Amino acid sequence: YDPDLDVHYNPKTKKCETCPNSHEYFDVLTSTCVECPHKNMFFDGNARECLDCAYLNQYFDPNQNACVYCDQKNQFFDYDSQACTECPGNAFFDNTTTPGSCQACKYGNQYYSVDEDQCIFCENITEYYSVNQSSCVSCPDNSYYKKEEN
Repeated sequence: YDPDLDVHYNPKTKKCETCPNSHEYFDVLTSTCVECPHKNMFFDGNARECLDCAYLNQYFDPNQNACVYCDQKNQFFDYDSQACTECPGNAFFDNTTTPGSCQACKYGNQYYSVDEDQCIFCENITEYYSVNQSSCVSCPDNSYYKKEEN
C-alpha cells in the first residue's frame, strides 16, 4: 500500500484498486481514474487532493511518474515552455527566501557558480561581473569596484 496513490474500491470490478498514474485520482461519481486538472500536478493520497509539483520547484515527469527537480540548481520550471529554464543573467533560483523566483547575486562584483551553488566574488577588487560577457572584467584604468548593496 502506497499512501500517495489513490486506493479505492471500484464498484464496477468489485476490487480495491489504485489509479495507474500518480497524477490521477479516482472519481467516485464516474467510478474511473481522472487526471489532475493541470499536467504539472500529482495526486497526494494523504491530502486527498491534486497538488502542484511547482510548489516543490519540481515538474511532473510522466516517464518517472513522479515530481522531479530540474537538473541544474540555477534552473526553474517554466510553465509556458513546459521545460526547465536557466535563470537569466547572473541569477540563481532561490526557493528558500523567495519561493519560486530567480535572485541576482547581492553585489555587482559577484557571479553565481553552479558548481559551488553560491555567489562568488571576482578575484580582484579592480574587476566587476559583466552579464553580457558572462565573466569578471577589469574596471577602467585607475578605478576599482566599490561594493555597495543593491
